[in-house]
Amino acid sequence: MKTYYLPAIIRVLVLFQLFITPAVTQNNGNAGGFWNQMSLNGAVSLEGLYRTQETILRSNLREDLQTSLFRGQFLLRSRSYIWHPSLMLLDIDLEYQPGAGSYQYLVIPDRSETVTAEQGRIQATFFDQRPVSLGIFSNINHAYSNRELLTNIETLKTDFGGLLSYKNRMLPLTLRYIQEDWKQKELEIGREFKNYRQMFQAETNKSFGGRDSHQLMFSHSRLQREYGNADIIDNTITDINLRDRIFFNRNQSSSLHSFVWYYHQVGSQDFDRFQLYENLTLQLPSQFRLLGHYQYSWYDQQFYESRQHNAGGQIEHQLFLSLRSHLFYDYSQLEQSQFDETIHTAGIGFNYRKKIPAGLLMLDYELRQRKQDHNSLSQQRQIVNEEQRLEDGQTILLDNPYVDINSIIVHDASRTIIYQLNIDYILITRGDFIEIQRLPGGQISNGTTVYIDYLTNQQDSYQFDSYNNNFRIHTSFFNNLLELYFRYFDQDYNNVITTNTRILNYITQNVYGIKSTVAFISGGIEFDNFRATIVPYESKRYYINLTRQFFRKWNIILSANYRDYLLTQEKERQKFTDLSGRLIYSFWRQSRLTLEGGYRMQDGRGIDLDLRTFRGEFSTFYRKIVLSIGLETYRRDYIGEIINFAGTYIRITRQF
Repeated sequence: MKTYYLPAIIRVLVLFQLFITPAVTQNNGNAGGFWNQMSLNGAVSLEGLYRTQETILRSNLREDLQTSLFRGQFLLRSRSYIWHPSLMLLDIDLEYQPGAGSYQYLVIPDRSETVTAEQGRIQATFFDQRPVSLGIFSNINHAYSNRELLTNIETLKTDFGGLLSYKNRMLPLTLRYIQEDWKQKELEIGREFKNYRQMFQAETNKSFGGRDSHQLMFSHSRLQREYGNADIIDNTITDINLRDRIFFNRNQSSSLHSFVWYYHQVGSQDFDRFQLYENLTLQLPSQFRLLGHYQYSWYDQQFYESRQHNAGGQIEHQLFLSLRSHLFYDYSQLEQSQFDETIHTAGIGFNYRKKIPAGLLMLDYELRQRKQDHNSLSQQRQIVNEEQRLEDGQTILLDNPYVDINSIIVHDASRTIIYQLNIDYILITRGDFIEIQRLPGGQISNGTTVYIDYLTNQQDSYQFDSYNNNFRIHTSFFNNLLELYFRYFDQDYNNVITTNTRILNYITQNVYGIKSTVAFISGGIEFDNFRATIVPYESKRYYINLTRQFFRKWNIILSANYRDYLLTQEKERQKFTDLSGRLIYSFWRQSRLTLEGGYRMQDGRGIDLDLRTFRGEFSTFYRKIVLSIGLETYRRDYIGEIINFAGTYIRITRQF
């Protein structure tokens, strides 16, 4: 492993602290002199580890690894000032973890190497609490981590910059500069990720009275990114946005919120984006409230341009404390390079809350009608920035059928992170549609929103009216001892003019469940019957949670969740099981035992995973000395590749 330059910086700063800092480590007064220490604390620790790991590859090649490692840690946190706190404040946080290890393999030669992790933060603030203040900082972080116990990662991140602030009543101004260099390597497969960012930002805030606020922000940045064997992405970005808030009354129940944003990017991916949002809220007499909104979006890149107007309003009425009703209308006009589309949406609904004997009754209902007129200008349609939130255990389809699967690009909001197929996500064909799922251990974490570009062979011009009924009933008795709920949703069509009715998704969904909470235990069962013309399914979910503290010594947290999906059309099943638990027992003085365990099972096409983890640690604290003894194990079977890991460690830390 590579050793970086932070240790030299640490040694210089430590010597500087030892020779310059007064003997008193805590001094909150305003002592005179050139150097004044306000606080100084940290820790020194030693740690020994022993680990074994067996790896069985899909090719049946077996590798056994034994590791012994001895390492130390030095941690220092310091705050000082020169002459006076308002002249210069200096904050230093340093952490250095050198180590030497012996690695014994059965199928490749033995080796020894140095493993070093370090972290440092230095920040100097000049003229704090003055009208004009200046701050400069530098950070470095070199560390080893694990992503979902599937991918081992080495990360080196360095950045430096400054902040200049001018405080005044007329027009306060803040200027920032940041330069960041981030390198990450996935150790098993050698995939590297490099990111460089340089940004200048200016921000000002202004209020003309007690009922308004305005923020104007300008930034100019350069982003360079290299991911695996893909081409280097190099973009220069100019970003300007203005936020305004105006309140029409003292309790802020009536207001106008405005947001204007312009984004200009040139380089590897040239595009321009302009967006305008206006949101109006008016509190009216007799418990009425009016909500209005308008949005304009413009997006332009090579061979593609999109303009969209969206406007609508909603009027709400509150009757006593139990019934809230609403009536709404929304208009959307979208013009793109390949098609035009106009959508009218209107609906009515209510929310009812009522106390009943021994419990509570909640009813929700909404009727929604949508009229859509789509005029195709060409047979091929380009989709840009389609948002999808990827969650484990959910079937996520791209919005359009007949997608060219080879044209799919998955990226983040800035378009600088391009995720990789079969490493970060997988694609599964579902009839005329494409399903996307994240892969555990990749760059896409559970619940992340990704943005997707692709080409689709769109249908001829079409028109239709769609109708939605959405109903929910929820009852609870005896302070949530028993909860029953039911949800119903349907989607139907009328006045259909199209050459291909397979693009219409007729839906009838019934979800019903029961939940119970008894003291510190809660659990439930839920059934979901989703009958549809596009990817119908049946789902069952069982879950239980326990959280309890006994006699101020025992803390127990247990959680179990099982979900079974049956894709009825393909006769394909997906199963997800999650078990986790934590037990903490506090002994005398400041000693405690912590036991943690988990089990994760995924069974389905391209997502097979069996992961079992356990960690136990005993720690005790006496006169600023902390002793920790621990054991860690996990077994991972991921798409046929098996890893069995076990390790133990002992750590002694002296705090000061």
